[in-house]
Amino acid sequence: MANNDEMKIEGLAELHQVLQGLPAKIERNIMRGALRAGTKIIKDQAVLGVPVDEGNLKKSIRIKTSSKRGVVRATVAAGKDEVVYASYVEFGTSKMTPRPFMRPALDSTKEAAIAAAVDYIKQRLDKELSK
Repeated sequence: MANNDEMKIEGLAELHQVLQGLPAKIERNIMRGALRAGTKIIKDQAVLGVPVDEGNLKKSIRIKTSSKRGVVRATVAAGKDEVVYASYVEFGTSKMTPRPFMRPALDSTKEAAIAAAVDYIKQRLDKELSK
């Protein structure tokens, strides 16, 4: 979908310092896991909000993570291959009113998603630092 939203959490200097003390691969894996934990909540809500019953659109909602130059990103996307109509449902067309499911999912779960990411980081840091 063309509309990208990013969530940034400010004020985590201590976390950054602890992560810098870990090997880069472990740091990247912790952040990837945290973003996946948070975006899973958004994805699950988006699946519940899909306004059609046939199932292909629901099945097409997925989480993608990537890492480039030390920056880890996660996205929740809908539509692939045979489900090219995902953006039509979300944003509407000249002949169809929008029936958004992705944006409402983000709006209603962003705090819970951040909390899930923070919980994941805490658990993984405890595990890594106890080694």
